[in-house]
Amino acid sequence: MGPSGQSRLELFEEGIRKSEQDLARQRRVIEDLRSDGYETTQAEAVLKRFEAAHDLLLAKLGALRGERAAAD
Repeated sequence: MGPSGQSRLELFEEGIRKSEQDLARQRRVIEDLRSDGYETTQAEAVLKRFEAAHDLLLAKLGALRGERAAAD
């Protein structure tokens, strides 16, 4: 359990929700910049790194869910 009484799985799920919100916000920022005529190449590269990190979180969540299902 985490410090707030959340399980490891719940903490990962919360982290993924926050990550998804951050990704959506970054995509909106990029689109706003692009529509205003700004160069977005660097912002898109950062977004790709965020997306890769998010994919790792999703993989870990899958593993944690598998561990939990095996334990039940």
